[in-house]
Amino acid sequence: MKVEFGDFVLDLASGDLRRGDEIVDLRPKIHALLVQLVENPGRLLTKEELMQTVWSDVFVADQTLNRSISELRDIVGDKMIETVPRRGYRFVAEIRKPPANIERVPSTFALVHRERSITLFAGENIVGRTPDCDVQVPASSVSRRHARIVVDPSETTIEDLGSTNGTKLRDQTVTKPVALQPGDPITIGRESLRFIVADFNAATDRISD
Repeated sequence: MKVEFGDFVLDLASGDLRRGDEIVDLRPKIHALLVQLVENPGRLLTKEELMQTVWSDVFVADQTLNRSISELRDIVGDKMIETVPRRGYRFVAEIRKPPANIERVPSTFALVHRERSITLFAGENIVGRTPDCDVQVPASSVSRRHARIVVDPSETTIEDLGSTNGTKLRDQTVTKPVALQPGDPITIGRESLRFIVADFNAATDRISD
């Protein structure tokens, strides 16, 4: 099973941690620590629990766990792991599971970027720099997984995914999911897009390099 968080994809079967097209090299204990945290999102894992699970074969002191958490934060980012003083740690990043291989249904909405129209799917659409994104915007100011647009029957929303250069809607910085209206201008990094009503029968147009 694969899980996604931030810019990362962790394959729990093979053990690979990927960021985009690159495999992130982890020491065995750091990998085991990451797996424990990812498999228990939002739950406080006490220091004792982590040391018994990850270092079951050897006695370690608190300093070893502290150093390992610091090393893991250097790899995945500080904001993904919360410290609960004198108690333990909590994985606070949003965990996403890649969708099953089912046919996706085009919606009646699209994004326009550099005079090209990219049809959005019903449900989740990831906007980012890499080819595996639903809407690829291949520009240096755009993060690998930059923003998410969710097309729902009741409303369509956009949210930033912790990007480096931010997301703006109507010149306002997006800090939480915000509803989109046809004609809205969106800024992804330094790239300008527009949310529009699309031709329902139009084929999905992908941006390529």
